[in-house]
Amino acid sequence: MDSWGAIKDRLFTQTDKFRLLGIIASIPLSIDIYGKDVLALYFLLFIPLSLAIIDFRAVLNTRLTLIDKVTGMYFLWGLLGFSIYLFQILLTGGDGIVTRVVSVVGTLAYAVLPFVIGRLICRSDSQIESILEGLVAGMVLSCGFLLASYALQWQIDVFAARYEIGQRIPMVVGFFTILSLSRKQPLLNLFAIVFLAVSLIALSETRVCIAAFMISLLMALLVFGKIYGKKKVLVIMIAMLLATALATQLSVGLRYRTKLLAMTAAAWISKEQPPKEQPPKEQYLADASADMRIQIWKNLWGKVTDSPVHFIMGYGQLGPGYICGPLKYKSGYEVRQYSAHNEYLDVFVRTGIVGLILYLAVYCSVIICAWTNKSTSLGSVGFMYYHMIFALLAVAIYGMFHETARYPWFGVLFWLFAGMLSARNAAQTHAANVDAQNERIAVPNQ
Repeated sequence: MDSWGAIKDRLFTQTDKFRLLGIIASIPLSIDIYGKDVLALYFLLFIPLSLAIIDFRAVLNTRLTLIDKVTGMYFLWGLLGFSIYLFQILLTGGDGIVTRVVSVVGTLAYAVLPFVIGRLICRSDSQIESILEGLVAGMVLSCGFLLASYALQWQIDVFAARYEIGQRIPMVVGFFTILSLSRKQPLLNLFAIVFLAVSLIALSETRVCIAAFMISLLMALLVFGKIYGKKKVLVIMIAMLLATALATQLSVGLRYRTKLLAMTAAAWISKEQPPKEQPPKEQYLADASADMRIQIWKNLWGKVTDSPVHFIMGYGQLGPGYICGPLKYKSGYEVRQYSAHNEYLDVFVRTGIVGLILYLAVYCSVIICAWTNKSTSLGSVGFMYYHMIFALLAVAIYGMFHETARYPWFGVLFWLFAGMLSARNAAQTHAANVDAQNERIAVPNQ
């Protein structure tokens, strides 16, 4: 009877395996709407699914002992976070210790395991290219699924349709759309990717996501326009315009805010008082998000600065809603479950100032590592890393108003890429050290 390895080799080529791994890693983008329980179950299956695809013999020959800056900072941050979480559990005590320990292990697992998988599977640029192809394919499928869900909900309630898309998934879609621009692909495929992605991002009505994505996309077009070529730039611009026009026609909220922005800009140019535009649905468009975020940030800042211990070590895995208690709007509406609406403040609250510094060090080390591995050759892995720099800058902007790597929609994919980049960087450093050592040995022999 054939072994599992022989069956895999017959069913899939090496390229197919890594494309499939990319698709599997991007599936959570489309199953989020089914709830957290289904998403948690998927991530329990993600690891065995990934390991089933990977060649175990090659994995065993991978040198995990090679350490670079990304790996060192990453595991230092992870070890600190795990220690702080356990320390806070022991410090606070209570009846739910077992549940909280399980929560800590689960939270760290989705951050650690993708990074380790990235380190294990990265042995060549062709594998990274195949994973990226799978991720983009999975992203396109997810965009189609989410847009179909939006269309169905739009028939029922125009104002509630945007909740089918959410606020965090469009950021992930924008991230991989920027990376997809580095690939060599037919213009029709490029048009479909940009059109679906821009439509999804615009229909979500998440303003900071729209702004961050547009900034990173315009930066990419300005820097790489000559490398793309006129046809590719033209296709991207046409897809953007058509998707924006379609989204504006479908979304009442987006149409209202676009009109309000245009009137405000015209009034500012003419130095006149902007006219008041009545929103089409007061309870939907009365935007209290700014006041809500300011109130959350003030409350959380007060909590982390109430003692030196909390400032240095934070509160562990306990969320903002647990620490600050119920939040009341000016209208009297009360919210009991909410997030920090800021990636950096969330890290600060959970792991203190030390954890925040290490987290920023990890994030910056990934950007620096991508810069050192960049290339201007269209379709190369180095060109993808060049695009990753702009994509990560967009995510950093988005993180000022929402969580990013804290949640698995982006966290799993980000740590997977960080692991692959770390492995590539460590292998190059090791090869350079071996060459230098061989040169030193060869000199005396001469």
